[in-house]
Amino acid sequence: MGPQTSGRRWHLALAAPMLTSCTAAEPPLRCGAGTTLDTDECVAPPRLGSTGVRAKACGTGTRRDGDFCVPDLPDVATTEPCLADKKVMYLDGDGSLYIGMLTVTVADWSDFTDRKNIDLMIQIGDLQGGLIWDLRFETRFLSYDLLPGVYDMAERAVVGSPGHPGIDISGEGRGCLDVMGRFQIHDIDQRSDGHLNHLLLSFEQHCDNNQTPLTGCVGYEP
Repeated sequence: MGPQTSGRRWHLALAAPMLTSCTAAEPPLRCGAGTTLDTDECVAPPRLGSTGVRAKACGTGTRRDGDFCVPDLPDVATTEPCLADKKVMYLDGDGSLYIGMLTVTVADWSDFTDRKNIDLMIQIGDLQGGLIWDLRFETRFLSYDLLPGVYDMAERAVVGSPGHPGIDISGEGRGCLDVMGRFQIHDIDQRSDGHLNHLLLSFEQHCDNNQTPLTGCVGYEP
């Protein structure tokens, strides 16, 4: 992958998964989130593994996408609503955090992202009467920075366990004490300071042992 003057760009295409694994690849090829290196091949499972390392081929349970081997799995959630504008948050819920569907395109966005932590604050309306949503997805307790792929077995961000990704979605004055979920980074482009040039991400979050998840996506360009 050639040098990027604006930062790093990793891409995970949205086309339907290939039915067969790749057998060869031209370098650079790296193992994406949810895969691990076995000899010279990226393989899955395990669902949590060392990623970002160089490999020669995509092995069992993975497929090539751009410069990465990624899990050959269905997407975590739909990204279609988040392709309609430069800044979109889409939620679909039936639980304590949110009930119904919500699409936000008109809001003030604040980006506090770094190499291991996607952190977006979305303010709908003015400071006095407006509503705020906080979206956090992190690899703080993993051995690699933010990369394309599926992040399974996520726990509550900031206070999670070593070896697990982090997720925490809260808004409109409501949050979760006990969080479980997963998310998928489809496309990410970061500046040298870690802030986002582009993001497309889908997620599934279970709040306080609720079996019905909050699902959705976020698309962001400053």
